Amino acid sequence: MSYLESQHDQIMLLRFEAIESIIGQKLPRSAYQHRAWWSNETEVTHVQARSWLDSGWRVASVDISQELVQFARCQ
Repeated sequence: MSYLESQHDQIMLLRFEAIESIIGQKLPRSAYQHRAWWSNETEVTHVQARSWLDSGWRVASVDISQELVQFARCQ
């Protein structure tokens, strides 16, 4: 079971650093620079979105300057 699938809250706020700890590697530079990296697109090039969407979550908001992302359960 993935980290996201194991969560019970409806909303989750994570720092980029915490996400890196969970996945065991650094996020790509584009995650720190482009809001689009965090979009809920499921195109082939957005495999990260497929991961959180397949786990039942979506990105509700992201603050690049604060390095924070808010996930919300898909309804």
